[in-house]
Amino acid sequence: MSCLLVGSRERWGDPAGGYDWLPSRDVRSARETLLRVLEWPEHADPVRLMMPLSPRQQAILEGTLAKKTVSQIARELGVTARAVFASRQALMTKMGLGVDETGGVGCLKLCGWAL
Repeated sequence: MSCLLVGSRERWGDPAGGYDWLPSRDVRSARETLLRVLEWPEHADPVRLMMPLSPRQQAILEGTLAKKTVSQIARELGVTARAVFASRQALMTKMGLGVDETGGVGCLKLCGWAL
């Protein structure tokens, strides 16, 4: 079993390469969020991360996950230059987050995060 880390900051229109923070204070939710990010079914040169994760990879996910960007986590998990990362807009879209009428970040009830 494996999961994929894919995406392209050029394709998502993010030339500055700004990556979003995982909006989770709960380790379990953050781990599930990262695994969803890793499993995005995109077509741009996927990088395979073998599952189950090694003890070192598991420690990264369970440690300071909520304080790191997706790109930092991916590097620490051993995903290198061949990987391509999703931008802030794509990450928020994939996670079901949106912008409300006031311009603030909204959240679907089922995701359970308070932003």
